[in-house]
Amino acid sequence: MDNKIDNIIKWGIFIFILFLPIINAIAYLSLLIALISWGIKTKFKNILTPGIMKFPLLSFAFAMLLSVIFSHDKPQSIGGYVLFSFYILTFIMMAHQKEDRNKILQIFALSMLIVSIFGIIQYFTKLNFHIKTSWFSFTIHTDKWGIGSTFDNSNRLAEYLTPVILLSLVSFLSKIPLKIKIFIGISTIAGIICLILSKCVTGIIIIAMFIPIILILKNWKLGISFLLIPLIFIGFIKKDFKVFVKNSFTSSNSLNIRPYTWGKIVPQLMKSYPLTGYGLATSQEITDKYGEGEKTVHPDMHNLYINYLCESGILGITSFLLLIGLFLRVTIPLLKINNEVSAYTFAVIGMLLHGITQTILNYFQLGLLFWALTGLALTTYVKTSKVQN
Repeated sequence: MDNKIDNIIKWGIFIFILFLPIINAIAYLSLLIALISWGIKTKFKNILTPGIMKFPLLSFAFAMLLSVIFSHDKPQSIGGYVLFSFYILTFIMMAHQKEDRNKILQIFALSMLIVSIFGIIQYFTKLNFHIKTSWFSFTIHTDKWGIGSTFDNSNRLAEYLTPVILLSLVSFLSKIPLKIKIFIGISTIAGIICLILSKCVTGIIIIAMFIPIILILKNWKLGISFLLIPLIFIGFIKKDFKVFVKNSFTSSNSLNIRPYTWGKIVPQLMKSYPLTGYGLATSQEITDKYGEGEKTVHPDMHNLYINYLCESGILGITSFLLLIGLFLRVTIPLLKINNEVSAYTFAVIGMLLHGITQTILNYFQLGLLFWALTGLALTTYVKTSKVQN
């Protein structure tokens, strides 16, 4: 019986990861089946992540609950908390996923390859295709801002590609069979090409910044050499590079009005609702009520951390930062000695950096991806804690 349940959980996770960026209805159904099977197996006993992660996880969940209780739009916040509960359950289940972690890395690479192929074909054909119902969505989207592939816009595509590229790059540099290495290498190159075609400056900068860091961790000579080549190239085209950077950050009106939005809305909310915020999942209502039309960004704060501050107050953002801080405290010492932890940790950090310019966890697909990656990064720590106990 246990073996059957384990197989259901395993294949549920595999299908969830494969279809998450492609056909989300299949991914959500597979995740639900995996969670139910995992609940039957564990009876939800002793499931909390052990060690120092217990308290911040419970604190974060409690802070989000308070933001629902004191919300100014309780129906919206209750719905948001239901989705948030899936984040936490996914995180905990993945943190206890001891088997098939190498297979999971390969499925991430396969999923990225499919999305990237769609994106590259879309770039050359200018294909637009969209089906959306209350339970099913499939999109191939392109516009003047860049390709969206199977996502509804280029930013969502880049927010998916960035962590999976980092995940695949670390896997490629690890000791794995040659056939798998070639496959992951092809997927990584396709992902980088697709990311560039998305024209998302944040994602491109994150990848350009982390490639030499990852190479230095694996082979410091190779990493420094890789870092010097673009620096020398930039030195020769210094004037053109400055123009490129300036145009990249000023061409989007959204980038220009972000700081104004934060300065306009945050002080008002902190004065009126400092501890528990306006309410979980109310970012659109916040920007509509406190914003100034086209002068401010919509439908959220376009910053993960400021969005948490506005929706859940000081308690929410503090508990989130504590959870993330302790996660990094646990995983960073393992970067050089455990390739799996290294791969997942770099992927999580990539998404956290994306959070500076986008509210990534407001999108259910990307929120599930973030918490799944975070949980998978903790698997080695969970195993180590059990051995110590």
